[in-house]
Amino acid sequence: MNVMDSSPRAKIPSSEEAVAAPAPQGVRRRSTAGGRLGASDARAGREGRAQEGDDKQRLTPYAALAILAILLVCAAQAAEFGAGAVRTLDDQQVFEFADSPLGRYLRLAGTLCFAGAAAARAVMSRRGNPPGAVLFWLAVLGGTSGLWLLAVTGQGYSWLVTDSLSPVVFGMCLGVLLGSDDSLWPRLRRLAPIIAYGFGLLGLYEIWKEPWAGAVTGVELPPTVFLQTTFWFGAFSLFQLPADRIRAQLISCLPIALVAFEAVYVQNRSWICQCILAIGARFLLLNRAGGINRMWKYAVAAMAALMLSAVVLFLAAAVFPEELSGLRQRLMEDTRTAQYMDFFQQVPLSSFILGAGPLATYATGDSFNFLYIDNQLLLILWKFGVLAMMGYFILVLWPGLKLMASGEAEEDQASATVTSLWLLASLGLSIYHGIVQNPQNFLMILIAGRCYAILEDRRTRSA
Repeated sequence: MNVMDSSPRAKIPSSEEAVAAPAPQGVRRRSTAGGRLGASDARAGREGRAQEGDDKQRLTPYAALAILAILLVCAAQAAEFGAGAVRTLDDQQVFEFADSPLGRYLRLAGTLCFAGAAAARAVMSRRGNPPGAVLFWLAVLGGTSGLWLLAVTGQGYSWLVTDSLSPVVFGMCLGVLLGSDDSLWPRLRRLAPIIAYGFGLLGLYEIWKEPWAGAVTGVELPPTVFLQTTFWFGAFSLFQLPADRIRAQLISCLPIALVAFEAVYVQNRSWICQCILAIGARFLLLNRAGGINRMWKYAVAAMAALMLSAVVLFLAAAVFPEELSGLRQRLMEDTRTAQYMDFFQQVPLSSFILGAGPLATYATGDSFNFLYIDNQLLLILWKFGVLAMMGYFILVLWPGLKLMASGEAEEDQASATVTSLWLLASLGLSIYHGIVQNPQNFLMILIAGRCYAILEDRRTRSA
């Protein structure tokens, strides 16, 4: 057996097996005409029993280290916030994060813990080796990172450890080897809402503490940092809930509503779009899992979501009307086309082959040495070359996208949908979204590992 599926996993039945399975006591099942509903009910029952088994599973040391790594990088963000200071920007007093020695050590410790646990699991497991494709692309990323690391050693320890342009960032991709550990997921499901609400409340605290008016461009402000972590852990928690828990689904929408509220304040229209997509995708999956007889419940839930959105906008208009007015103006602005035109006019396509290096720049707007572009896949392609971009895409994004096309179980579709939202963010939909050592990147890599394990398990059973 493969290390990617080294822990026991409940078999996901096909539609035919699910229909043929005996119905639980007290549950009526349709015949052939109602096969879809029968398969859905049987699958839900098996998933529920599998989840009960997972909850009783002993937490492995590797899973414990993965959770510890997430907590360490969460603490790193809090430490950088605590070391921040107020400065004047565009005639406004704004609070910015600051480089913190404690934050650097915590982030480094989290990355080493995350990658080290994955490497230890691959080496020490007695149940085989990871799939060849995973090892190959991990080796490609490792080789690319090592070469560029030699080229930028003069940047200093702080830059190498914390900057999103440092080649060290690819070391966290080893975490895909941890995602197949089934003992990790019940604990992570319980931890995710705590992290989501924690960072959401930090964002609200910062809005209350530093009430600045209007949008401030060109700097990543604390509410923007916190709402991102809230969104990804909130979305993960929302998508993991079973389809029949309608009340829990509505409660789990609250972190997403909190993100939308904070996004209105900082005038980040891209994160408002992500909130809309997340809620819409959740209800689409509910409809698919529940069948036609549950449509009325989801219609009621959708109406409740619309009412929740209306409440968010009403509160935003009452609390900060100037920011809401500014958001309306930003909705009509095009802030991407000019940047992409500047980028492709100055960056030669030949640099995409081997990469132009982490410190490559171009001129756009008022900046003559701009290091970044919101499209993270294009950023990797530009900085580190096509092999690095393909390695990240295949390791972190491809398994979820493939699972979306072939997944039957609701849990499979949930993991795949979170991956799709991450892909949209990485393609430039979400401003300030970055591939860096932070809690949501660790979470996404673990999800990719779980998707790999599910796909490998299916391939083994079908062989």
